[in-house]
Amino acid sequence: MTKPQNHAAASATPPHDPLAFIDWRTLAARMGVHPRTIRKWTQEGMPSYPLSPRITRYKWPEVEAWLAARREGGAL
Repeated sequence: MTKPQNHAAASATPPHDPLAFIDWRTLAARMGVHPRTIRKWTQEGMPSYPLSPRITRYKWPEVEAWLAARREGGAL
């Protein structure tokens, strides 16, 4: 007799984990912008987490909030 599998845990996982860190390639793809735009916005203060001089990670909810604040301020 086989053990029933619990698929509820797998299906309950959101497609974008709000607590997960993402890299610049993933962020650029998710936003539909060129990777250079991500670098420019990071230099302009977009929330980021540098892990080393060459590795930076982002949290999607923080990036969304930063972009919304820029839109409200008329910077975009």
